[in-house]
Amino acid sequence: MTDAEGNFHVKPDKAKRTLPPGTYSVVVRKYVQKDGKAPPPEERNMVIVSGKLHNILPERYSSPKSSPLTAEIKPGDNTADFELKSAK
Repeated sequence: MTDAEGNFHVKPDKAKRTLPPGTYSVVVRKYVQKDGKAPPPEERNMVIVSGKLHNILPERYSSPKSSPLTAEIKPGDNTADFELKSAK
């Protein structure tokens, strides 16, 4: 999940492992309620599973099979910017 400015962090798992170096496919989704608002963070996963949210981003960004977005992870700190464009 991103913060209000769209920033995100990949955090280590419970065993303190991070992503190994490599190139990764990136998918981006934005789930909203029927009123167009995002659910409260503490309710997000339950509401997604219930089917009451829908993704408002184009399929090309939200599917691992079609996303053109990639990120290369190198040892140390990394940053990545993604530009999403609407369909014309």
